[in-house]
Amino acid sequence: MLLANVFATIWAYIAGLGPVGGGMVAAGAVLVVLAVLMLASVKRWARLSDDERTSADAARGWMERLLTRLNWSLPTASLAGLSVLAIGYHLVAWGLPNHATPLKVPAQWWFALPMAAGVLIAVSRAIDRAEAEREDAGRG
Repeated sequence: MLLANVFATIWAYIAGLGPVGGGMVAAGAVLVVLAVLMLASVKRWARLSDDERTSADAARGWMERLLTRLNWSLPTASLAGLSVLAIGYHLVAWGLPNHATPLKVPAQWWFALPMAAGVLIAVSRAIDRAEAEREDAGRG
């Protein structure tokens, strides 16, 4: 439902319906809270050893379970959290009056944020895979 709200707000901008104010701010605030929870989970996850990360007992929270299932490195997980934080910030910034938040990507360039986040995460995952292959080749 939240995702539908985010896409509906973005579509309102694309369709030229103008800023939708409160809905945009609310959607952005939810993403900011989600990003903070992600980053806090990554911090807790970072304290665990590799063996503890893969055990079921260590993955107590939903985010720790997700990170274990995705098998992301700590830098990739942190980058994902920061990307969600940046997108949430910009949703809030677009919903507020222009004078309230001078630092933001122009609304007509909204697609650049998720594209950049996707590219950065994909590159980080590619680096993770290359490092894992290098470690595997070194062992065998």
